[in-house]
Amino acid sequence: MVPGMSPEINLPATVLRAHDVVFDYPNRQFTIGEPGTVPFIGNPSKAQISSLGRIQIASQIVGQTYNLALDTGASMSFISGKLLSNWHAHPAWPFMTGAVGAANVFGTPDETERFVLRLPSLLYGTGSLNQVSIASFTPNLREKFKQRAGTETVGLLGGDAFRNYRVGIDYAHSTVHLDQLS
Repeated sequence: MVPGMSPEINLPATVLRAHDVVFDYPNRQFTIGEPGTVPFIGNPSKAQISSLGRIQIASQIVGQTYNLALDTGASMSFISGKLLSNWHAHPAWPFMTGAVGAANVFGTPDETERFVLRLPSLLYGTGSLNQVSIASFTPNLREKFKQRAGTETVGLLGGDAFRNYRVGIDYAHSTVHLDQLS
């Protein structure tokens, strides 16, 4: 790539898992290197990493523990629609019906009926994420995602959840580093 160019590419986890990687969202930078060559900064969290390189991290939301995937390729975060319905009971948490903007990903008719909620905070491993917008997974999509993940999971956190963070992934040591930049 050349200076000033803003490419969009998709590198699957099967390619990334053999490297150290850093996604620096605020500075719009991506770093990839041989294991042990990329410096990691921030809070380290142990991760479950599948043989395909898919990452799951134990997370806490409203005092409950859930596995959430890290999906740097997703523009939006997605969680079980049942959980979002339950959390709608919190009147201070902005909630709406109808996936719009970044949540309108698939272009399917059911998106007008999906829930979108903003969590005030969640604990992702050892790091705290604030004001995370989450759209609902339909039961069918969640089941497909769970099968792809190869473990119990309620959903995924996409790039929007990390917009203020540098995210370092040390595949060799099954560790994710979160460094809040802004």
